[in-house]
Amino acid sequence: MDSHILINLINNAALLLAMCLVYDALSAREEQLKPGIRQILSGTILGTICIAVMLNPLHWQQGIIFDTRSVLLCVAGLFFAPLTAFTTMIIAVAYRIHLGGNGVWMGVAVILASGSIAMIWKSMKKTGLEATSLAELYVLGLIVHLVMLVLMALLPGPIAMQTLGQIGIPILVVYPVATALLGKLMANRRARNQADAALKESEERWQYALEGSGDGVWDHEIQTGKVFYSDQWKRMLGFARSEIAHTPESWKELIHPEDREKVLEELHRHQRGESPEYLAEYRIRCKDNSYKWVLARGKVTARDQHGNALRIVGTHTDITDRRLLEEQLRQAQKMEAVGQLAGGVAHDFNNILTTIIGRTYLLQSKLGDRKDLLVHAEQVTLAAERATALTQGLLSFSREQVLDLRRISLNETVRKASNIFSRLVREDIEISIQLSEENPVICADESQIIQVLMNLVTNARDAIAGPGTIGIITEAVVLDQYLPMTTGGPIPPGSYAALSVTDTGSGMNGETQKRIFEPFYTTKEVGKGTGLGLSVVYGIIERHNGYISVQSDAGKGSTFSVYLTALAEQSEPQPVNEALVIPKGRGTILLAEDENSVRQMLKTILTENGYRVIEAVNGVDAVLRFSENRHAIDLVLLDMIMPRMNGREAREEILKTRRDVKVLFMSGYSGEILGEGSLEQEGVGFIHKPINPREIIRQLQETLPKRNTESS
Repeated sequence: MDSHILINLINNAALLLAMCLVYDALSAREEQLKPGIRQILSGTILGTICIAVMLNPLHWQQGIIFDTRSVLLCVAGLFFAPLTAFTTMIIAVAYRIHLGGNGVWMGVAVILASGSIAMIWKSMKKTGLEATSLAELYVLGLIVHLVMLVLMALLPGPIAMQTLGQIGIPILVVYPVATALLGKLMANRRARNQADAALKESEERWQYALEGSGDGVWDHEIQTGKVFYSDQWKRMLGFARSEIAHTPESWKELIHPEDREKVLEELHRHQRGESPEYLAEYRIRCKDNSYKWVLARGKVTARDQHGNALRIVGTHTDITDRRLLEEQLRQAQKMEAVGQLAGGVAHDFNNILTTIIGRTYLLQSKLGDRKDLLVHAEQVTLAAERATALTQGLLSFSREQVLDLRRISLNETVRKASNIFSRLVREDIEISIQLSEENPVICADESQIIQVLMNLVTNARDAIAGPGTIGIITEAVVLDQYLPMTTGGPIPPGSYAALSVTDTGSGMNGETQKRIFEPFYTTKEVGKGTGLGLSVVYGIIERHNGYISVQSDAGKGSTFSVYLTALAEQSEPQPVNEALVIPKGRGTILLAEDENSVRQMLKTILTENGYRVIEAVNGVDAVLRFSENRHAIDLVLLDMIMPRMNGREAREEILKTRRDVKVLFMSGYSGEILGEGSLEQEGVGFIHKPINPREIIRQLQETLPKRNTESS
């Protein structure tokens, strides 16, 4: 075997392998092209490589050359698309015809045979091309080049035999090996491409899942200091892709200063192996300088032989809404606790006021014409009325007050409240009141609406630093379409009575407006506000099925607007001042009250007004006393809250004995214990504590005559 021939064939094979390696490195850019164009382009490049190896052949005789085009065409037919293989074959055939010579037809036949045999082999394969072994590739190369030796018969007779004798063995030594090596390169390339595609698909699914969940991903290579922040991580904070540098410092600068030390310590604890995972909740700054709450989770995925962390991967979850809900829950629980306390204080205080008011009434009835002493009694009554308003405010806050719904004039209610405004505002603040000429009528608890006005005016006063104006306006409004509101849902079409309170104070920004009705939220200095005034307003309007909204700009004042459903009917006539002397009544009353001072005071008032009173100290005692005097008792007066058995339970037991007995409840609490709808049942009335003696006598006289008439 001629070593010169062997060396030339090896050099040509090496050139082919080198050029194919270059092609493999550059072919990644073709992925962006359409499939058909990409296949033709690949065939063109491979055809060009064919030309290159034919330019550096083993020159055997005039017009007869040997090169590794058969190796390339065999591999192209096996690993590339048919269009790519055909393109390569056409280019190779064209160039070989261009070269001409005695071996042109053998050369063309070898080109066509090499590609065709490989494509037939490919069609017969049952496994993936990426799994093709070196042995299989060697066998394929051996077959192709055995065919090549057969095709040497196309050379002129004497030349064919000479060529076969001297070239045959070197070709069978070099070309199958080159086919196996180049084929394995392509098999590995295909396997790598499939792995890359699978990885890309997996990453896309992973990225899609993370995008769908809203989580941002971060990946920190600790040794290099390089950090990867996903697009969602940046979008979560309002940043564009290029606006965050991939460094730890960019993240640290965004952490809220109050949280930074705690967050970094937790991260370092996990990196030192002191915790199973990195877990932290903290505030992080957005592009607009606002802050979001995020939950950061992370885990070290690689450590060196000394246990030092090399890489940590994690996610960021936006938990701002969750934290807000948790804060609202805490505030609601705080409201409930304070409300229960306020309700309890109001209940106890109402019992004390009932005694004060009742005893003052008795004192006034005894003093007669002693005006010098009556004036002192009247002052006590006025102080008790102010204390009553205070307890009503506490009950309103705790939502323990029963709504005394009546048809009232909104204009008249504002007039009544205006008598209080002068004591609420400073002398340098002017109050302007504009009342609607249509005099809108609503169904509401007048004392509660007055409370709303007082709180809104107080809020307006506190917003005005110097001289200013507070405007109060009532209107009759008819909506023919939904009216958007800044708080709650839109107002549906209908007729409404509108009340607005406007001030020329400091105004509020958008963030403050969002939280203005939250309990305990205040922008006032410590000691100058509880944060309860507007939340009480909101609660009262909500209980009246009304709507409230605020419009404000920083430095331009604020306007609070209240909408309540308007009634077509006229308001109820307001009661006139009653005389001190009340007509005597008659009948027997069972009085159940656990507070001794209140019970004794009520017994005295009822007795002096002509009634016979049977006392009971609690609910169980009331049931017993009624059972003993069931036919004599005309009406039962029950305190709602009593030991051993409350008022409702006592009533239920009493009704089992006699269904037609009249019942009046007394309480400073709400109708919750009584049960929704029970006040509307026949024979059931309610008296608010602190009790006004004239009011209780009036209700008794309205209730008892019905029984007396029926029994006569």
